[in-house]
Amino acid sequence: MTGLNRWIRWELQRRIAVTLGLRLIVVDRVVKVVVLLGAGLALLIANDWLHQAALAWQEQLNLQPQRGFFRSVVETAAVRFGLLPNSTRVLVAFAALLYAALEIVEALGIWFRRRWAEYLVLLATAIPLPFEAEALARHPTLFKSGAFLVNATICVYLVWRKRLFLERPPADFQ
Repeated sequence: MTGLNRWIRWELQRRIAVTLGLRLIVVDRVVKVVVLLGAGLALLIANDWLHQAALAWQEQLNLQPQRGFFRSVVETAAVRFGLLPNSTRVLVAFAALLYAALEIVEALGIWFRRRWAEYLVLLATAIPLPFEAEALARHPTLFKSGAFLVNATICVYLVWRKRLFLERPPADFQ
């Protein structure tokens, strides 16, 4: 067996100690799952209603800056999203559900102390970081800054603290 195959087999069979940092990652993933599942299912179930409501809201709502920030953001997003073509809304709903499934796998893998879950979390968190950085550079917001900071912190924690990619199997591992 080659050294790489031996290392991969050893690495994927290892159990990890669930630390406070990993528990916080699980909480992060569970919160994302709840939001993504709720949004994805709502989009699939209320797709036609959302479009009709968006048309009505666009005519009836007067989105003024002096109204509450949260209410204004939600109403604006609902109108813009509701006016998208039906196929686009369904595609976004399925994407949200698929992303929720990935987050569930990550959270359960860490919860059940599987080493492969750390690698999955690292990949799923690191891949969008350049896009988040670009979006943050173009239009900085508090939300984008917070999301980028959380994701970058998760990546640094997993690589540095957990010593991913650095440990080697014992000599007697077959």
